[in-house]
Amino acid sequence: MKKKILFINGHLDSGGCERSLIDVLKKLDYKKYEVDLLLLEHTGDYLEEVPEEVNIKVYSLDNAFGRLVPCLVRAIRKKDWFSFWFRVEYICGTKVSRHFMVCMRKLFKDLRKSYDIVIAYRPGICTELAAFTFQANKKISWWHHGEMNLSYHEIKSLDMAYKKMDSIVAVSNSSKKLLEEQFADIKKKLYVVSNMIDPVELIKKARKYMPVEFQNTKFKIVSVGRMTPEKNMLLCPKIGCKLKAAGMDFKWVIIGDGVEKEKIEKEYQLYELQKELILIGRNSNPYPYIAEADLMIHPSLVESQGITIIESMALGTPVVAVRSKGPEEFIESGKNGYLVDNNEVDITNLIKILYKEPKKRELCAYNATNIIKQFEPDCIIKKIEELLDEKL
Repeated sequence: MKKKILFINGHLDSGGCERSLIDVLKKLDYKKYEVDLLLLEHTGDYLEEVPEEVNIKVYSLDNAFGRLVPCLVRAIRKKDWFSFWFRVEYICGTKVSRHFMVCMRKLFKDLRKSYDIVIAYRPGICTELAAFTFQANKKISWWHHGEMNLSYHEIKSLDMAYKKMDSIVAVSNSSKKLLEEQFADIKKKLYVVSNMIDPVELIKKARKYMPVEFQNTKFKIVSVGRMTPEKNMLLCPKIGCKLKAAGMDFKWVIIGDGVEKEKIEKEYQLYELQKELILIGRNSNPYPYIAEADLMIHPSLVESQGITIIESMALGTPVVAVRSKGPEEFIESGKNGYLVDNNEVDITNLIKILYKEPKKRELCAYNATNIIKQFEPDCIIKKIEELLDEKL
């Protein structure tokens, strides 16, 4: 008999967590598992990649955000009880909110009353739903973050939810250590399972189109990530300005969107980088750009692992990454990639060296292929299925 599994995630917009979830869903053995996927928003570039075997159910939180009273009134008028109770839960204390979560069971009419396994693929509301709303023989929560950027209320709620979890999966050793330091009683529940990278799938996607933005240029740079403070994309135009002043012939494509997009646009206009720096927004298939680039610059200040970095290495594009705990686990600086401090002068100087010395880039890309095997699907899905099939 197939095991009944429920995955819970917020949405399927472009992001590392969502990319990871799609990869897992694609590689599961559906002869062994029957899978439901609960989403809290029916949005995302990755929706079309969900395997047909997966039963998608959406319970939207559209009426849960904004000013309190208008939100509650709007939810009542539309009989959107899921949004209503979510907002009530959010403003209440942790003890009260836990009881609201239990009451919310009645709202999920299209889902099973109980599962063999419930998996929250994000902390926060997803993990709280898994802990208190759904009944299951086994409950698992995934942690994808490189820092504990949560409020006191959120940490207290997550602590209570983790007490209901049988297993908690961190995507790197540094993420595991972060959880151990914050939550005292979860050591025995913790597992490390890296995000998977499928080189064959990446190469297929990389061949789907040819980036026109890279035509007629000597040196091609790419950066991929959200335009938010922790992703540090504002560093790119500052470095670009110095590269242009040094007389380099280059094009730098930045793929992503976010709250700092307007700031970045102002910066590259200020530095007159309209020809050199190209912002193309969010793109669910950035791999043609990554594969075509001579260099990937990854300026993120915090990474639990760094999926984009590993994908770049798998496609043969050398990486210069700002030093953070996740990438430090697999990048040997100067050998299979480069780790640098968050310093625009140092990064600029390194790019100049790699611009002039293509053999260094080639050697770095060659060495990077040796670490990809540990992230390949066969290795990772075996660990996940062992976790799913493990008896309590």
